[in-house]
Amino acid sequence: MIQTVTGPVLDLDFGKAAAHEHVLVDFHDPSEAPRAYDRADVATVMRPYLDTLRETGCRGFVDCTPIWLGRDPELLLELSQLTGLHMVTNTGWYQAPMLPPEADRLSEEEIAAVWIDEAINGIGSTGIKPGFIKIALNSGKLSDSARKILGAAILAAQTTSLVVVSHTVGSAAMLEAQAIMQARRFDLSQFIWAHADAGDGLDIQRQMAASGVWISLDGIGSRHDQQVIMLKDLIAAGLADRVLISQDSGWYHVGEPKGGKVRPYHTLFTEFWPCAVQSGIDENMLDQITTANVARAIRVRSRE
Repeated sequence: MIQTVTGPVLDLDFGKAAAHEHVLVDFHDPSEAPRAYDRADVATVMRPYLDTLRETGCRGFVDCTPIWLGRDPELLLELSQLTGLHMVTNTGWYQAPMLPPEADRLSEEEIAAVWIDEAINGIGSTGIKPGFIKIALNSGKLSDSARKILGAAILAAQTTSLVVVSHTVGSAAMLEAQAIMQARRFDLSQFIWAHADAGDGLDIQRQMAASGVWISLDGIGSRHDQQVIMLKDLIAAGLADRVLISQDSGWYHVGEPKGGKVRPYHTLFTEFWPCAVQSGIDENMLDQITTANVARAIRVRSRE
């Protein structure tokens, strides 16, 4: 099953899905508390974008905004009920400096315990449970903070059976993360490499996919041609069953009038999809990637 903000949903019922999106983000000064906003206003602004996405036949929506960067499970619950979309939120932490004040003093075991508690008991007093663990790793050689966050994610994922979605840009960080996970006997199929299309080469994508890592090509909307090339390469290598595609869109910015410039969610299905088909990618393959692949990637793993 997949853990959504309204409760668990069977894999087959999740439907066609956008695997990496955002409703709201708050890039506030990390030394200050997150800024206040009117949840009703945000819902009013964002609902039409989500309705348009729903009209394309999409039913699943994975929101990758972490805590301390604008995560709002109650907003997602309201929008899920308004639009009929199966929406998924997360536990986990981002990267420095967008981290809670206690990040430096807590051990990876203590951090993992915070995320495990949210997975088991729900986020705060909302009762809403996260469907995955969202983290971020710095580019290049991993910092001590990033290594601790990754270690906490491994512990929490092994305990809760949730998948880890990691904002990771560049092959150096991904290779180091892979080595750490392998050393700790972590199942690499429980790791989604977010923004893999912002990396530095097709070879690393193939290598990671072959090892079991999910390759998330989620920059669709701004780089259609580049994404098509990457997708065709992975399909040709026989690795289509390790690929996700999405847009990293939305982005109601707290502090900007009406959320600033919101990027629409429908581009994946109304623009990229026909572009990919025209390039020679089978439509059934695209359907598999946006339905079965997403369900397999984010479902809560069996503990048997």
